[in-house]
Amino acid sequence: ILTDGEEAILSAILAGHTTYAEIVCHLGLSFGTVRVNLYRMYNKTGSQNMTALVLWAWAAGYQRDNGHR
Repeated sequence: ILTDGEEAILSAILAGHTTYAEIVCHLGLSFGTVRVNLYRMYNKTGSQNMTALVLWAWAAGYQRDNGHR
């Protein structure tokens, strides 16, 4: 359901990078890229925020340490 780029952002979030600035620095992406990808992930998963996205990820089988199933 998620693209490789979205999974990279999810992995960063699951690793504890929970602000836009942390995700941008960790992945070397622009703020806009992170914002757009998070918006798309929220829509795909029915999440309204990062906390709901993490709960969805855990329920979908994503691992806390690497963001992959």
